[in-house]
Amino acid sequence: MKRLVLALLPLLLCLLTPAWALAEPDGNGDMEQPDLSIEDGVSAWMGELDLTGWQTFLDTLPEEVRSLWTGVSVESMIDTWAQSGMEGGWGFLLSGLGDLLAGEARRSSGLLLALMGLSILCSLVNALSAGKESGVQEAAGFVCRCFAMTVVLTGSLSAVTLVLGCMDALVQFMQLALPVLMTLLTAIGGVLSAGVFQPAMALLCGGVSTVMRTVVVPLALFGSVIGMIGALSNRIRMHEMAGLMKRTAKWIIGAASSLYIGTTTVRGMGAAAYDGVTMRTAKYAASSLVPMVGGMVSDTMDTMLGCAVLVKNAAGLAAILLTVSVVLLPLVRLVAQMFLLRLSAALAEPIAGAQLPAMYGAAADMLSFLFAATVAVALMFLITIGLIMGIGSAAAVG
Repeated sequence: MKRLVLALLPLLLCLLTPAWALAEPDGNGDMEQPDLSIEDGVSAWMGELDLTGWQTFLDTLPEEVRSLWTGVSVESMIDTWAQSGMEGGWGFLLSGLGDLLAGEARRSSGLLLALMGLSILCSLVNALSAGKESGVQEAAGFVCRCFAMTVVLTGSLSAVTLVLGCMDALVQFMQLALPVLMTLLTAIGGVLSAGVFQPAMALLCGGVSTVMRTVVVPLALFGSVIGMIGALSNRIRMHEMAGLMKRTAKWIIGAASSLYIGTTTVRGMGAAAYDGVTMRTAKYAASSLVPMVGGMVSDTMDTMLGCAVLVKNAAGLAAILLTVSVVLLPLVRLVAQMFLLRLSAALAEPIAGAQLPAMYGAAADMLSFLFAATVAVALMFLITIGLIMGIGSAAAVG
């Protein structure tokens, strides 16, 4: 038995020794290249992604926004864009934008009628009390302006609720989009870039959005309320206090946007350069240090990385469209209300004096700051997605 084991030992060692399995050379002596198509590579990467959260988020958007997507699923849209290109990606969203604008104009027309009715009522009260004592005329005008302030504040508070809900939805979608985009960015070799964008997105979700919600929105609201209170009577002087709050809100929006975008852009570009060098080194090592099969490994790596870039860019465009869908309806409503308030102030000035138009103008200023805060948060997210799309592609191509 011992002799049998000793005789079989060399054969066992030969079987355990690793050897190269080479494909049959073609007529030119080159090895057969692996047959990997773009469709196969894209399908492989799509199978690794979990996009159910994106689709669930899309289903929670308002009906007016979901109707613009015309029943398109997020996963099939990304797959189609990755395989056949992204031309016309905005078409389905822009096609129904006109109907959305018209619907919001009709919805907000009641506000214009209410404000103009109050303006005419104030004008009639001033005319009927023209020969009375000054105290009677002032009291009558004060009562009319209080009614107008109630109507304006009701619309303004609904706008504040709309903006806060929009920012919450933006943060929710950022938290859903981040894992998918970071997975694709890491897969194409953007390890250092992912290390830059992941804390940047965490800062945007946690710090910047919180500042907008807890500082900018209250400042805009209180500044508007103080401005409207100052317009109730000539004896109340609060114009400078309202202006201070509005200027503070404007500076906070500008500072937060500039710091975030500047820091993220500079650090992201530096990380992309490092990742590009890393990827070129890995490709060179695969093609040069592995005998015979290095060229095939390098070519396969290039194909898979290219497919990952296609999927990443398609997912980035889908994230951009979803972000636009989140802010589209709130921004359209804010613009419609701002326009109607400015129009009401312009029409009321000849008939109702200076105080009622000043009240309408203060409410319009508040809506403009809410608009700016919403656009700032969405724009910072969109710029981050754009950087991930561009910088990640540069890192993969090398």
